[in-house]
Amino acid sequence: MARSKPNILFILADDLGYADVSCYGRRDFTTPNIDRLAAEGVRFTQAYANSAVCTASRVALMTGRYQYRLAVGLEEPLSSRALRKLGLPPDHPTLPSILRGMGYRTALIGKWHLGMPPEFGPLQSGYEHFYGICSGAVDYFHAQIRPVTNRYRRFME
Repeated sequence: MARSKPNILFILADDLGYADVSCYGRRDFTTPNIDRLAAEGVRFTQAYANSAVCTASRVALMTGRYQYRLAVGLEEPLSSRALRKLGLPPDHPTLPSILRGMGYRTALIGKWHLGMPPEFGPLQSGYEHFYGICSGAVDYFHAQIRPVTNRYRRFME
């Protein structure tokens, strides 16, 4: 009998503290949907951020490597010069590229912040689908967000 692969949902929220959702101790408001996901899945209770800033943390999570081993992990915030020239190298193994190689379907919804030029986009790093923004320091109310599937388009004009 063939074993089915588990579904994987990874949620990364910038500036979310350990006790900011009710399943981890928040008492002044509840997060019932996140609590249900936590109750039915795996909870991580002993972890540390690899960096205090966004891009470097994302590099570490995506690659499983110390963030400063890649040029994009050295820049925070990504400067206008860096926005034109830096990004996660598409030939570098990433968690989504490895999962995709194992037969998983992959999608990123939200913030990429690992390179703006098309050659550094999420579709070049293992994601099949991307719906979100490529840059940082932007909110979802004013950003131009467009769905992209099987191709890459610049999101912030």
